[in-house]
Amino acid sequence: PVALATPPPSPSHPPLVVKNAVLGQARGYLTTPQELVVLKEKADQGKEPYQSAVSNVLSWADRDWAFTLEPEVACPDSETPAWLDNGGGIPVLYAKALAYHLTGKRQYADEVVSILRRIMTEVKTISLDDQQCRLNFGWGTPELVAAADLMEDHWKTQVCTGPTSIQYPDKTIGTGECKALFQNWL
Repeated sequence: PVALATPPPSPSHPPLVVKNAVLGQARGYLTTPQELVVLKEKADQGKEPYQSAVSNVLSWADRDWAFTLEPEVACPDSETPAWLDNGGGIPVLYAKALAYHLTGKRQYADEVVSILRRIMTEVKTISLDDQQCRLNFGWGTPELVAAADLMEDHWKTQVCTGPTSIQYPDKTIGTGECKALFQNWL
């Protein structure tokens, strides 16, 4: 017989809270909640580059995410749509997800989930013929996924509105588990 790997812990376990940081089931595409706790502890001790990095992340997290979302996205240049651009919405969104785990402040998580909800209900189609769109979404999508991953425990009990189908360009919107609907949008 073949030995099976130990299954991952059940997501029904409540998240752990360590010094205001929320730890749970996030997969950690770019970093994990556990790593962020260690970084925050070093920053709180005044150690560099951690102190400066945490300060920088929190300054980005405190910026407004005030971007217009179009139902049908075209990409005339490398900075469009601005909400997906590396100089626009993406660093703000990801910083808010990091800030939630660095500070334990629910407002950051609420903002991330609100932004992701807007994206998955307001952005209906992305130009498949536009090579610039393929490139722009190739750059921006990993941070969308990383931000959503860091919200794993925060939004797992919430109901969202979003695409009910994984078939592109089916635009049917319904309600359900936030993570599943976000994955459908992707």
